[in-house]
Amino acid sequence: MTNHLFDLTGKVAIITGAARGIGRVLAQGLAQARAKVVIGDINQVGAEQTVQLIQEAGGEAIAIQTDVRQSQACQNLINQTVANYGQLDIMVCNAGVEILKNTDELEEFEWDQVINVDLKGYFNCAQLATKQMIKQGTKGSIIMNSSICAFVAVPKSSGAYSAAKGGVNQLVNFR
Repeated sequence: MTNHLFDLTGKVAIITGAARGIGRVLAQGLAQARAKVVIGDINQVGAEQTVQLIQEAGGEAIAIQTDVRQSQACQNLINQTVANYGQLDIMVCNAGVEILKNTDELEEFEWDQVINVDLKGYFNCAQLATKQMIKQGTKGSIIMNSSICAFVAVPKSSGAYSAAKGGVNQLVNFR
């Protein structure tokens, strides 16, 4: 029997941006803690690969293609989660994009892309998850991944990424 630091049996967790990288590892960790995991990612192929890894390890997971920049897509993610599992207990806002350019080299559309995924996407998912949890009458957890770039200028990291992560740090202070 595995000794778990914490047990999420009976809990349902959504994680955005889990088709690869940090998100994939976080999704696997949630599944190891026995949560039912919903992968919301624009990259459906990668999301399905994460689901397969979780299932091969004995966990339960599904993938729902989601563009966090679109509020309706985030609502669909939550609706499908509740339709499949009956509830939402944990929202992990993790989807992100970073364009490695100096700020003076960054195009406006690149700025918009980073802000829309890394800040607006977090807002969309967190706001809608909060509404769902209130509707359920249950307490839940909303987790937002940030970065040291919110506090410290990092060479070859864009100002857009730092601004978005700084915004995320402020967003967590409000209901």
